[in-house]
Amino acid sequence: MLDTAKGGVATAWMLHEMKARGIVPLALVFNSVNPILAQGAALGDVSMLAGFDEDIAAAIPNGAEVEVNPQAGVLTLIGSEA
Repeated sequence: MLDTAKGGVATAWMLHEMKARGIVPLALVFNSVNPILAQGAALGDVSMLAGFDEDIAAAIPNGAEVEVNPQAGVLTLIGSEA
């Protein structure tokens, strides 16, 4: 979970490679995202959510467990270490 996505054209390739190696993130969550990372998420078959009404990086406590439902555009707070 990050504020914004930064990455160049190698981002799509890297997410695809990470998926092939079994070390890809379960999901990517951003306040805002660029088209390159959106393409990378699609190529790497990684769930991604972005474009929230609030600063999601500030709203979710560090160490919290969340559930991501990209089809519904929903992020649910399950638990927190805090």
